[in-house]
Amino acid sequence: MENRTVSIKEKAILLVLFVFIIGCKQRNHENSTIYVNQPVISFNNDVADSVDTPIKFMNVALKWDKIDSIEIDDFIDTILTVKLETGDNFLIGRIDKVYILTDRIVVFDQNLAQAIFVFDLSGKFINKYNKRGLGPGEYVALNDLAASSDSIFALINNSAILYFDKNLNLTQTVKLDCWASCLAKDVNSSGFIINGITPEGDYAYCNSTGKSLKHFLKNHNSGNIFGMHNYSVVNKSNLFYHPLLDTVYSIGQNKCTPVRFFCRDKSKGYFSYFETNHAIFFRNNMRWLYKNKISNQEYWVNFHTTSSKSLIFSHYYIDGIYKEFFISSLDPAYIFSETAMKFSDNFINEIRKEVTIDSNPIILLTKFK
Repeated sequence: MENRTVSIKEKAILLVLFVFIIGCKQRNHENSTIYVNQPVISFNNDVADSVDTPIKFMNVALKWDKIDSIEIDDFIDTILTVKLETGDNFLIGRIDKVYILTDRIVVFDQNLAQAIFVFDLSGKFINKYNKRGLGPGEYVALNDLAASSDSIFALINNSAILYFDKNLNLTQTVKLDCWASCLAKDVNSSGFIINGITPEGDYAYCNSTGKSLKHFLKNHNSGNIFGMHNYSVVNKSNLFYHPLLDTVYSIGQNKCTPVRFFCRDKSKGYFSYFETNHAIFFRNNMRWLYKNKISNQEYWVNFHTTSSKSLIFSHYYIDGIYKEFFISSLDPAYIFSETAMKFSDNFINEIRKEVTIDSNPIILLTKFK
């Protein structure tokens, strides 16, 4: 990854996190056996994304014919962990999305608790929002979550957006003029990108008052297509993966432009996608791939592995991105399961400390090599 100066603010954020850092051994990657015979994703140096280079269209060919099981220290640079405080009034059933703000961690549990939770960077509970009903600020359905640096936004009842400050104090309710199933914050304006089933298109740009100004990808009828696991921000562009079209689009206030096309076998199951300035992360039902866009290195994990050091990745779903860290979570019930207990891996044992089977999920921030 490219070198850059880490700001004092960034250092402070990472130091405040209640973390432990797993140091990983340096490996000679040229002699490693973890690579497939042919590149899974091909990038030319002149089209690799950077903060100074605009996004360019790339064909991405996914080859699933050869997968190698690997050890965690083959490809992990750093893992930071945050053990979220647990209490009877703020139990999280399952984490569906995570945002890290300036000094807050925002957790979205859509289906079980059907609530939004806010913690500080050490994992201490701050606030929870789960006002169900038909009154002002209440919801029957909590559809999706978005955030900016110090603000939180919730899509409710497929028809309105709740505005919160960083402590989950409700500040405003905005009615949408169209039906929406998913929500993302536009990084270049005060508006939003929404996804829904409308005659005008799958995606729409809405301003801060809820008025839809532009509609894109008309008549694909894809429903909840970009969802929670297919939205990223790269070079100040909102990137959405459209599984039915196998394409990543950059969508903004006045544009919808293809920037990635995936050649893959649709029979392999649902596919999730996250991207940063330096990396792309893919996952299907049985395995995942991390691609370093700068070094062009590829790392595969096959979930049918007996390696204790790869054990955690059988339950590794990306729930968000913070800078170059991929955010995921681990359920303590899995950490204390019979499968996990068979192993004596130091990483697993360290995670178990000060955690019980009834604890809230554990946040992982993973930086890959």
